Order: sequence, then structure tokens, then C-alpha cells
Amino acid sequence: MRRSTVDVSASDAPGPGRAWRLVGTAISFALFGLFGLLTGILVMPLMWLLVHPGSRRRRLARRLVSKLFAAFIAVMNGLGVLRYSITGDMQAPTGGGNLIVANHPSLIDVVFLLAIFEGSDCVVKSAHWTNPFMVGVIRTAGFVSNKAPDELMANCIGRLKSGANIVMFPEGTRSTPGEPLRLPRGAASIATRARARCLPVQIRCTPTTLTKSERWYQIPERQVLFELNILPAIETVEFLDSYDSERKASLALNDTLTERLGGPLELREG
Repeated sequence: MRRSTVDVSASDAPGPGRAWRLVGTAISFALFGLFGLLTGILVMPLMWLLVHPGSRRRRLARRLVSKLFAAFIAVMNGLGVLRYSITGDMQAPTGGGNLIVANHPSLIDVVFLLAIFEGSDCVVKSAHWTNPFMVGVIRTAGFVSNKAPDELMANCIGRLKSGANIVMFPEGTRSTPGEPLRLPRGAASIATRARARCLPVQIRCTPTTLTKSERWYQIPERQVLFELNILPAIETVEFLDSYDSERKASLALNDTLTERLGGPLELREG
């Protein structure tokens, strides 16, 4: 699993004032929308015409998404909108077939994860498939829609078995600040049925921003710090070996994921 070249930027220096961060946020999201639209209109159609077969085109599109997201983070960091720290188990497993799962405190969590885990597949909210700024990129990259649960599960299992790395938020939506983490069993069921390795990533956003109830222009009083901790991988086969049914194994795995993702953030040097 190859990581992008996102730099760690978590100095203790005070950030810029709130007014400038509002301007910087507006610039960042305007650029995100513009480049998403231009990429979907100009770059992705060229991939459809020039790159064959479809699987190779999807891999190229996903790598491009990772590069663009890394650039977006760099822009937000450079404008002083946010700081970030990426730490944890930097000896995470290589190769494919990993289900990358994370808690979901902010709108841009997926931007960080796809920048870190370059070229990964991703489960995408069904509403984004009609978003003009995103649909061209999403379709060319062949990401998985969450519209139909049965189809979502079948697609994820098949892709994991074929060696893809998939980014997924088990909560299914953004977390509610201050409430304990509650995970439906979907991600654990996918992992057990696919015999896939789980790679948990804890995310903390301080102060909270871009939550489910916040608009982009509701800027916190101080600069936001994103902290991402890549936890040790979980071998799903160990749960399957320890229980006499797939259902019991997935329940135990889900409890473990809930404990690890919902526990206190213990940042370690990579």
C-alpha cells in the first residue's frame, strides 16, 4: 500500500486570524470545485478515449484523485486554513485487499485518506453521483456507490478479493460531536466475507469543523488541527478462526473496530 507524499504539518505556531481563514476556506473550496469540474469535463473523457482497458483507466483515475487531494490539502495548509499530523503504524501492510476504515468527524476526511493511501478505491455517497463537480471523476475512477446495501456489499467483497484497497467509513455518515461511536456491522461483514485485512485509521479534528450540521463558512475561532493515526492492521482471518460462524466473527470484529476507532487518540511516532 503506497502512501502519497503528503507532508506532516503540526507545528504549535498560532494560525492566522478567523477572517483570513474564512477567505482561505472560500478559495480552497472554489478551487476544489473548479478543478473537479475541469477534471471531469476535460481529463476524464480523454482517459475514456485513450486508455484501455477499463481496469487500467480506473487505476490511473484513482491515482490522479489521490494527487489532486494531496494538492488540495497542501493548498488548505498553505493558506493557513488547517494543520495536520499523520502518525501511527507506518509499517502497515503492503499490497492489496485491505479495507481501510476510519471514523468520520469531518467532510474532508476522505480527502486525507485517499491522499495517504494512493490509488485506493472508495465507497462514495450516492448523492455525489449526480454532483456535476464530482460525477465525471467518480465514474471514471469506478468508485463504489452506497445507494443499494446489497450491491455495495457484493461490489466491495469482489473488489477486495481481486486485490483492491477500499476506503470506507463504517458509520455511513459523519459523526455527531460528543456522542459515542456507533458502527453498523456492514464494514465488519464485508471484511469477514472477503477474508480481507482491516486497516483502522483514527481521525481527530480539533476544534470540530465541517461536521454534518456545519456549513463551510462556519469557521472555528481557531485554526483546525487534523490528526490521523494509522493503527495496526487487523487480520480478519484470526476472528474467523476463533468463532464457529461468520456472523459471530463479524460481530466480534465490529466490536474491535468500534473500540479502536472510538477510543482516545494515541498518536505515536511513525
